[in-house]
Amino acid sequence: MNYEINFLILQSQTENVDTIRTEVKKLIKKNEGTVTDELLYQKRKLAYEIKHEQYGFYTVYRFDLENGEKLKDLTKDLNLEKGVTRHIIVKSNEIPELQKEIGKAPKTEEERKAEAIEKAPKKKIGKKILDEISEETSEKIIPKKVPEKMVHTKEEKPKEKTPNKIERQDEKIATKKESKKEKEISMDDLDKKLDEILDI
Repeated sequence: MNYEINFLILQSQTENVDTIRTEVKKLIKKNEGTVTDELLYQKRKLAYEIKHEQYGFYTVYRFDLENGEKLKDLTKDLNLEKGVTRHIIVKSNEIPELQKEIGKAPKTEEERKAEAIEKAPKKKIGKKILDEISEETSEKIIPKKVPEKMVHTKEEKPKEKTPNKIERQDEKIATKKESKKEKEISMDDLDKKLDEILDI
């Protein structure tokens, strides 16, 4: 059976990258596997931080392994290997050859979006399929002129002039003066009444 292992070595192990890679090869041979193909990546930025590190080295090995039970032993050995931070082993029968992958340039964001749109399931809008709608058909589906009954117009109310800050302060001062006058008048009235009462 043909398998593929992809493992990660963190940036802190930069000096030991080659020794860790050869150690993984030894582990594959130890478990009765033979490496048929390899792909060595340079330092790459990780998708997320692992052990407070943002960069690492990926390595891919293709190997043949007849005894499927030895795969468990290989996984145990890889878990004990300190230099290997993450690893995954998959069957490589349906995966394209590694050398074909090397020649390909990494996809741009626009290419990935276009590919995702192509792979996305088609959604139906009424009886039409979304992909079939073009500018010509959209004119048939969506009328250009909207009937007058459907048009809602806002009746614009004349805006009331709101007083500015100075006008508001003037109003407050005026109201305070008026209230003071009322208090003064009421005090005078009280004095007169008291005088009248005392005279009696």
